[in-house]
Amino acid sequence: TLLYEHLLRCDQPIPLRKKTLLDTVARFRNESRGLVPKVVDLLDEIARRRDAIRQLAGTVPAWNAELDALIHKRFLSDLDLSQLFHYTRYLDGLQKRIQRARQNPHKDIEKAQLLIPYIHAFNSLKCPAAEKRSLRWLIEEYKIQLFAQELRTPVKVSPKIMDAKIAELRRQFS
Repeated sequence: TLLYEHLLRCDQPIPLRKKTLLDTVARFRNESRGLVPKVVDLLDEIARRRDAIRQLAGTVPAWNAELDALIHKRFLSDLDLSQLFHYTRYLDGLQKRIQRARQNPHKDIEKAQLLIPYIHAFNSLKCPAAEKRSLRWLIEEYKIQLFAQELRTPVKVSPKIMDAKIAELRRQFS
């Protein structure tokens, strides 16, 4: 369903006008070429990196929990296709974090203290899962910013932006 939802997305109200329908079909045909092998290759790469990180994490519960939160049995149903293409960067960020934490655990703890309030806020939010996802991806980008800046984030993320998103969700759904 991940591929179908991506390909069949349409921002126009239904029923579609003939031109809009033809444009949607043309986009579907164009975007679908080579998409399945690309996604299969990406999923294979994600599995390979997950296994490498699992080995690197060893028996450290926090790192394994972080990996399990990112890749779980139903992770594909929790995202859209565009988000899947960020997974290798998220996994690279976690790998760099583990490697750096082994070299300087105190620095990792300091950075983790900046992250923990946002994880608690995310877990305590009472709103639909679809609405929470935007905050979840902001948190993943914040992890990249904190622990592996060289990987860069495609969106601006800061404590101020995350606080605003949390406040917006609380206002909207409380």
